[in-house]
Amino acid sequence: MNSHWRNAARSRIADTLLEYEAQQACLCEPFNSADALKKISAAYPFGDRKWHPYKQWLKEVALARKFLKTNRPAIEFQQWATSQAKMRSVKVSPGQLTLIDP
Repeated sequence: MNSHWRNAARSRIADTLLEYEAQQACLCEPFNSADALKKISAAYPFGDRKWHPYKQWLKEVALARKFLKTNRPAIEFQQWATSQAKMRSVKVSPGQLTLIDP
């Protein structure tokens, strides 16, 4: 069972990887795993680096390190997919979106 802290860490790491990869692509620069890990470290979201939240963060960073060694695109980061799975879909009523169209 994943904790709230682990899910939050997983989501932040995945978002950071996607953002970094997009930034590098826009700048036509190669993806650098060491720089990606620095960006991940800078994205730590829980304040003090101690206790349970930090332990969960470190577990997810370890998974990210393994993923970065594969040289696969960030969109394939499996932890990202599982952290996004809890998002619920929003039902849209017919004509609802036309209220804002000019």
